[in-house]
Amino acid sequence: MLITLARWEAGLLLAPGNPRKIRGAADLGRRGLRLVARETGSGSRRLLERELVRAGLSAALAGAAPVRASGHLEVAQAIASGAGEVGVATRDAAIAFGLEFVPLAEERYDLAIPRALLADPRLERFLDAMTSAAFRRELSSLGYDVRGCGDRVAELDAA
Repeated sequence: MLITLARWEAGLLLAPGNPRKIRGAADLGRRGLRLVARETGSGSRRLLERELVRAGLSAALAGAAPVRASGHLEVAQAIASGAGEVGVATRDAAIAFGLEFVPLAEERYDLAIPRALLADPRLERFLDAMTSAAFRRELSSLGYDVRGCGDRVAELDAA
C-alpha cells in the first residue's frame, strides 16, 4: 500500500526582483553566474543536474558551482547574503528569505507499507497520528505540503 506522507515544491531561488532575469535552467549556463549547489547525491543536486541536461547544458555545471550549501535554508541564505545568485531549494526556503522562486518540480513522498502490516495496531496508531493536526503542523513547519497526508494512493503487488 502506498500512502502519501507529504509534498514539496523545489525550484530556483533568486535575489529579490530577479536581477539576472533567470527564467529557468537554460539560463544557468550564463558566464559569471554564481550558482549555489547542494552536495552530491542530495535531491536538490539531482534535480539541478537533471534540469541542466534537459536544458541542453552539462550536468557538470553543478559540480563547478563556486558556492556549496548543505541544506535548503543554507542555499537561501547564500543567495540572500549575495554570496550566490541562484540555487535549487524549496519554495518555503525562498519565502523565508524573501527571495524569488522559479518552480522546477513538485516531489511527493509516499510510505510503502506491506499489506500484511496494515492491521498491526502500531501501524494503525501511526497512520492515525499522520492525519492529526499536530503531525500536519510539524510537517508544514518543515516546508512540506500536507494536504494529501495519509491518503492511500495505490495498492501494488510485490514483485
